[in-house]
Amino acid sequence: WLVCGQNTFCRYRWRSCTTMLQASNQIQNVEFASAPTAQTRNVILRLGSDSPRKFTETLNRIEHVMKTSAHQPGFQMEVLANSDGLNFLRADTSPYAKQIEALMKKYPNLHFMVCGTSLKNLEESGQKAALLPNVRVTSSAVEQVAQRIREGWSYSAI
Repeated sequence: WLVCGQNTFCRYRWRSCTTMLQASNQIQNVEFASAPTAQTRNVILRLGSDSPRKFTETLNRIEHVMKTSAHQPGFQMEVLANSDGLNFLRADTSPYAKQIEALMKKYPNLHFMVCGTSLKNLEESGQKAALLPNVRVTSSAVEQVAQRIREGWSYSAI
């Protein structure tokens, strides 16, 4: 079980993360939350699809979370794109570039990231991937999610 952003237990979100972590043999390093807390929980949101519906859902979820939590001291949100979700943060393919850039300016505690492994795979297939400004590259999505869960962040996949 994982404590989600609404401080309730959520089996659905954990099931997605567990599958991803088991595949990478990282599951033994994850610490479970034992009880809901009233403190602010940082959020990592992973997008692995280039579906326009999922892009829109991601932007809506980001806006909702940031409107309700961005003012809380120390709150951070990371949006991590991997696999086909990389297109969400590519300067040459994202139909939402202006919205993403506006969100980053509006919320300095909102960070967009791409999976380094997915980026490498894309470039090895012969495609050049120019990322939007201020998008960070992580070593891998699995490692980033596992690290954030160990640190007590809430995880959600779209």
